[in-house]
Amino acid sequence: MGWEHRIVGQSIGMGTPFEAALVKDGIDATSVEGAASLPYDIPNLTVELHTTKAGVPVLWWSSRMRPVAIRSSCGARSSPSIRGISPR
Repeated sequence: MGWEHRIVGQSIGMGTPFEAALVKDGIDATSVEGAASLPYDIPNLTVELHTTKAGVPVLWWSSRMRPVAIRSSCGARSSPSIRGISPR
C-alpha cells in the first residue's frame, strides 16, 4: 500500500517578510501542511511539491482547520479506517 500526494500551487511565504521562517530548502511549510504529516501510518508515503509563479499575489484563507488535511481526507476513495489504516 502507498500514498502519492502531488501539490501544485503558489507559495504564500516566498517574497514576504515571513519567508525566512516559512520556506526551508525551497519548500514553503504552508504548502505541504497537513500533507507531509498525515494522521495515518501509511507505508510508502510520497509528497511532491511543485511551486508555481503566476504573478498574482496570494494570501492565507481563514480556516479553523488545516485545508490540506481536509482535502486529503475527503479525497480518499474510501475511509482509511475501513481499509485497516490506523490513526496515529
